[in-house]
Amino acid sequence: MIKISSSDYKEKRITYQNEWPNSNTFYREKEYICAVNNFEENYDILFKTVDLKVLEDKNYNIVVSFLIEALDDLRKKPLHSFLFAFMALDHVSKEMFGDNITARLDSISECVSSNYQEEFEILNKIIPLRSCKYIRKQLEKEERVIRRINRDATLKCLVEKINEKYHNNGIHNEKEIADINRKEACLYQKIIRDNLKNATYQIKHSKRCKLVLSGYLYALRNDISHGSVISDTKSSTTRFNTFASDYWAFMYTYYVVIALIKEKWAACADSDYKESIQINNEKYKELFKKDINR
Repeated sequence: MIKISSSDYKEKRITYQNEWPNSNTFYREKEYICAVNNFEENYDILFKTVDLKVLEDKNYNIVVSFLIEALDDLRKKPLHSFLFAFMALDHVSKEMFGDNITARLDSISECVSSNYQEEFEILNKIIPLRSCKYIRKQLEKEERVIRRINRDATLKCLVEKINEKYHNNGIHNEKEIADINRKEACLYQKIIRDNLKNATYQIKHSKRCKLVLSGYLYALRNDISHGSVISDTKSSTTRFNTFASDYWAFMYTYYVVIALIKEKWAACADSDYKESIQINNEKYKELFKKDINR
């Protein structure tokens, strides 16, 4: 594995900006683009879309336009794909559920769980560990995320149980803290995947959906849109699993949008929707392999 120091990345970012458009692509971005090219040469197209109908509705076409932007960036910048997909989600959910984002996320969770639980369980089973590390960090430090999650009594109780398990041990050693944080992220991964032996942490599908939407996707969108974090593909902490996490965020958001499109406009077939998820689930596992759990 190639390791590049933080100071090297500081210099690289300035050089890239100063020499644009003749800049050299960042190493991890090259790695992802190469992996995608190899995948499409040796396996199949990267992503199977859901076939949609032609409709005259203006809002429908706005949503579809954002999905197109998302798909166009997927081969190079899956994080951008996620952001465009979230724009589509923002628009269609406002049309269906009103302006309040917290209430919208609740309504989306209930809609998805009531009508598409089987399909979204397929996606839950492959949530990458890096995404769960992000959830863990958000629920430890980000007050806005904590407040949103705490509005739900079940999720508030879950987080309290997890905090009690991992954060009342008096550990201060850096290595031990890193180990505890990883174990905590692994527990969140098992919870979302519904792969638990201990019923203490089990929650129903609608709550797991809300945890993903509020604790991960909406939080990630805000971090990026508000400029709260460094670009995750231009950082010394960028790894191939960064792209696995970004790609899954796009994929989950894409299928939430399509689910809402189905509910509002009946613009695609049930069979095509589920088949697309099943196919892209396998493609995702083939592309990212072990990096899903790193």
